[in-house]
Amino acid sequence: MSIDPIVDELHRMRAEEMERLNFDFEAFFQSIKEAERLSNRPLLAPPKAASRDSKLPRGRFPRRAA
Repeated sequence: MSIDPIVDELHRMRAEEMERLNFDFEAFFQSIKEAERLSNRPLLAPPKAASRDSKLPRGRFPRRAA
């Protein structure tokens, strides 16, 4: 398995930020939300959930009909 330098950098940055915040996950989450608020980049809303009446399979591997 090859090491992706972008993923490696993201892990390093996250570890440095967590260390700076004394490994307080709540503070880490708040710092991310603050960075989002201060950013000029548009944020996308999460996709809407499929309705229960939908005929589409709900999981990654749908069950087969019996």
